[in-house]
Amino acid sequence: GCSARIAENWNNVDFSWLVRLSQWPRFTKLLIKAGLLEAERQRRVKAIAGKVVLWNLANGIPFGDGRFDIVYHSHLLEHLDRSDGSKFLTECLRVLRPSGIIRIVVPDMEFLCRNYINKVDQFNSGMPYSPEIHNSSIAEIIDQMSREKELPGTRLSD
Repeated sequence: GCSARIAENWNNVDFSWLVRLSQWPRFTKLLIKAGLLEAERQRRVKAIAGKVVLWNLANGIPFGDGRFDIVYHSHLLEHLDRSDGSKFLTECLRVLRPSGIIRIVVPDMEFLCRNYINKVDQFNSGMPYSPEIHNSSIAEIIDQMSREKELPGTRLSD
């Protein structure tokens, strides 16, 4: 689930619309001509062209058994429901060589909770109340605790 964050000399995998778009350069050019693809998105699409395996990791990992010394994923696991997450971790172990290393980065729940408390403290100390900020802080916490299905707009389907 690398999106446009390419790690050189690694096998980068993603299923985002940016990667899908990078597979269709003529269509990308049409979107640019029509003014439908902003400059930053253009840059990102061009940067990933040919460097990312287009694959939905909820369907497994598209590499053979014991292929890698290291498996790394950052802020991907939380975008899977519990069942798919469990299957994905099994897949990570499948493609890992014996004695290989797996590194997993997930959101910091303590940070999210402290962020919420800080917003409440700011509101209580005179900052004008903003329902959008308050609701967004709550949604970040709930989203990490209760996902049962991949949500639209998350990294896997971004």
